[in-house]
Amino acid sequence: LANYAIARKELQVKEIECAHLREEAARHAQEVDELHCQVTEFVAKERDQTKPLLEELVKERAASRETVQALTNQVRGLNDQMEDWKARLANAERRNDEIKSQSARQ
Repeated sequence: LANYAIARKELQVKEIECAHLREEAARHAQEVDELHCQVTEFVAKERDQTKPLLEELVKERAASRETVQALTNQVRGLNDQMEDWKARLANAERRNDEIKSQSARQ
């Protein structure tokens, strides 16, 4: 009978420990759920904040490419004009030398 009473008391102690462990597990599960919600909200917030910035960056990059292309075309045009002026100058100098040479002969 004494063993039965001891076993019964040990069973009650174990049941109380199990109840405390279940409560602790429930608290931990609640904490995990809260943390999961926080992480989900954070990720959504970051995504919502990052997406417009990335879209703006893409637009700015495209505009920069267009500007660079326009400037490149402008530089090519100026180089072409410079080559044309060099050719005209060389032609004018050659004619000037011809005129000087004809004048010297006369």
